[in-house]
Amino acid sequence: MNPRTRALITIGLAITILTLFFLFIFIRQQKLALSDTILNEYQSQKKIMGLIFEQTDQRYKSRIKSMVKNRQEIVRSFAAKDRDKLLQLSSIMLGLLQRENPYLRAFFFANSDNTIFLRVHKPQLYGDDLSLISPLTIEGNRVRKMLAGFEIVKGGLQYRIVYPVFVDGEYIGLLGFGIDADFFLDQLHLDNFTHMRKNYQERVDIALVFSKSELSKAIFFDKPYRTISNHAIFAKSPSLFQQLPDSLDLAQEIHQIKLNGANYAVLHAADFKDYKDNLVAWSIALIDIQTLVAGTKRTIVLTIMLALALLFFTFVMLYYNFNLLFKKISTLNDSLKQSNQELEHRVEQRTAELQEGEERLKAIFEANPDPVAVYDVNGYPLYLNPAFTKVFGWALDELQGRHIPFVPDSEKKLTQLKIKEIFESGNPVRFETKRSTKYGKTIDVLLSAAIIKDLQGINNGLVVNLTDMSEQKMIEGQLRQSQKMEAIGTLAGGIAHDFNNILSGILGFTHLAEININDPVIAKKKLNQVVKGAQRAAGLVQQILAYSRQVEYKKNPLELFSVVKEAVNFLRASIPQTVEIQEKISSRSMVLADSTQVHQVVINLCTNAYHAMRDSGGILSVELEDVEITPRMSDSMANSCKPGSYVKLEVRDTGHGMDKKTLERIFDPYFTTKDISKGTGLGLSAVDGIVQKHKGFMKIYSEIGQGSIFQVFWPILGKDVSQHTEE
Repeated sequence: MNPRTRALITIGLAITILTLFFLFIFIRQQKLALSDTILNEYQSQKKIMGLIFEQTDQRYKSRIKSMVKNRQEIVRSFAAKDRDKLLQLSSIMLGLLQRENPYLRAFFFANSDNTIFLRVHKPQLYGDDLSLISPLTIEGNRVRKMLAGFEIVKGGLQYRIVYPVFVDGEYIGLLGFGIDADFFLDQLHLDNFTHMRKNYQERVDIALVFSKSELSKAIFFDKPYRTISNHAIFAKSPSLFQQLPDSLDLAQEIHQIKLNGANYAVLHAADFKDYKDNLVAWSIALIDIQTLVAGTKRTIVLTIMLALALLFFTFVMLYYNFNLLFKKISTLNDSLKQSNQELEHRVEQRTAELQEGEERLKAIFEANPDPVAVYDVNGYPLYLNPAFTKVFGWALDELQGRHIPFVPDSEKKLTQLKIKEIFESGNPVRFETKRSTKYGKTIDVLLSAAIIKDLQGINNGLVVNLTDMSEQKMIEGQLRQSQKMEAIGTLAGGIAHDFNNILSGILGFTHLAEININDPVIAKKKLNQVVKGAQRAAGLVQQILAYSRQVEYKKNPLELFSVVKEAVNFLRASIPQTVEIQEKISSRSMVLADSTQVHQVVINLCTNAYHAMRDSGGILSVELEDVEITPRMSDSMANSCKPGSYVKLEVRDTGHGMDKKTLERIFDPYFTTKDISKGTGLGLSAVDGIVQKHKGFMKIYSEIGQGSIFQVFWPILGKDVSQHTEE
């Protein structure tokens, strides 16, 4: 068989199979649609019957309550056991009720001992015991509450309602109604099967089904027309029910059967339950669905014929156009072969490149003197370079399926935060930490980590480089010690700078005290300033000792304005009259600060301002006010500035000013524009350190010939300052 014929047969077979599959699905869908129609009718009748039961229950419970409440003459006659008067009054009510509902067959009064006092519908029958035939009456007398439910009684199946009767608080018995079950069956007849009747004009028959064990209770029942298994069927139109098969399961909800060659649906239409919600009987509906089934079959046959016609037409078109199609397929097949060969070549080439890249990467990792670890997404190691094994002691084989146990407890929180950061941001992280070796030694490392992603951008793991910082840390420690010794060596210059400021004030006030020695009051004031200067000098000594011990001062809630005023007053004695001091102090806010260090800031800033005007004279302005820094202002100010409330200390002079280059270096230690004998370059550096320790910030404005402005912002303390103390 040549390829053309083989291909033609294969394509034809495929089209045939697809057509048959389509027909199978279509036929199945049509059958399901028929079943859905019957199911929808079944569900609709369930809802309708539920509404009928609910409305009937509410209506007659309301009637019986109203009768007991409003017809006191009937209740009194029942209590007096006057049967004749009770019959006379109740007969009128029975007539009214039966005109409203002809199916109301029972109206009775039962004594508390379960005997009948009066049957209004059959007055000649009374005095009999209901214990054997009416559980509803027995339970109603026992609980003395209204009850309702279906019962098999003399004459058939009834829906019964009993209501307790009390007269002057004394229980008399029960008043009851009984509605024949035919009332409910007739509601389910042809007129209620609207979908079937309107669309298909089908016939519907209704029957009542009992368990055979219940038949002994129905004394006046005619014999059931049909019995199937353990069930008995009572039907108004018995001809069709006579033909039901013996194998039919009447307890099943839905059946489709054939009777006399016609199709019928048997639906479980409604349940009839007693007062305990136990099933007493149920109704079934027998529906002629022949027209519906015939329509479904007709649709299926027409569809099959149409599919066969289309299949034939397809074969004809395929036969006449197959040569062209076969050529196109052959060309496409050759093209696919060529593309496949090219793809295989590219895959082989790419595989070789990947292998080469892996080897190159492995060589880089192995040549790296720093430990390197590659992790999967679960944190398990996939690769450890030789340097890792050399530094930390673990080889990859002994860590398979487990985490590397080299993170000290003190570093776990930091490590977890950094892992979270790298996966949330996607950016590499770099931080100093500590790691333990296999042998229990803890070393300082600089950890650098980056995410590994696949071609789709999905995280596959981490690559981590760990640089051993032990030697560098040791060198840094030695360098810090050397710098500290150097700083101690140059500390004398800084001490001279600050002591110079303090001693100038002490000498000035001592001289003023000498001048006013004959006026004890003035002399005492000047000597008080001398004492305060000595205290500031003691504070400076304390700072030197704190530096040597690396101990910080104690910060307490402080009224900044008092320290500023004291510092300005202290300086007045040492500043010549060519420099005018102006004060504008409006703030009374509290800050958390050390008073000696704040005093040192004011003294250093004011001394620098005075030195800028020493030759030419001028105005030294000191201002203190509350300001509010908004988020927008914060963005445009210093990096360390946070939004909030601050006290702004401003020291302004009208001296020679500074150029931009000088401004950039004024906080550098040992940088000064003064002669060596007049400055050490540590004053502003100390000011900057103090302000930062107090969580504040500074702003400086200066131009050549325009003077300088130094602004220091101190965070304002909250209203509750009693608990604020820092070491």
